[in-house]
Amino acid sequence: MNQELLRALEQEAHDPITAGLSDKESVQAEQLFASLLHSIVETIYLTPVHQKSAIARRTGEDFIRRTASVPPKDRVKHLSKEKLDQDIRYLDTQSFTAAKHILLKPEQRESLIPEARSIMAEIERLKGEIANIWPNQRERYERIFSEITLDCQYVMIPTDKTSLRLGRLIKAGKRK
Repeated sequence: MNQELLRALEQEAHDPITAGLSDKESVQAEQLFASLLHSIVETIYLTPVHQKSAIARRTGEDFIRRTASVPPKDRVKHLSKEKLDQDIRYLDTQSFTAAKHILLKPEQRESLIPEARSIMAEIERLKGEIANIWPNQRERYERIFSEITLDCQYVMIPTDKTSLRLGRLIKAGKRK
């Protein structure tokens, strides 16, 4: 990953991202923005495409514009929600990957149980965060939390109960 590019994008983002914010909100916004930006750029650099730096720069600039277009009074909350969504997508990927691994190699269950427990603990933490920050958004996340939970349970304990997506994989495998 190109650290110079990240630093340049963070510097470019400073004024538009912090405009209209208090000092405390500016610090929060910059931290959340930097975390999200690093993840976005890292994903680009992990993708097998040409011109990664150019794509990362354009994507970063677009992220700056989108974030700066959010009214200052809503910006920290917006970035917090973006970070929450990113964290949930990451846990979703981890849990489904672990469940698929157990589907193929059930003898390796013991080695993945700690990861599944860690994911479950993080989901509980995120549920608490959602309840505190966006209590009216709880239902929005229920389906994905259910899928993650079922995948983790499948990893931890041999069971016939699976997430919908894992169930589809199992069903597709039986038809072959």
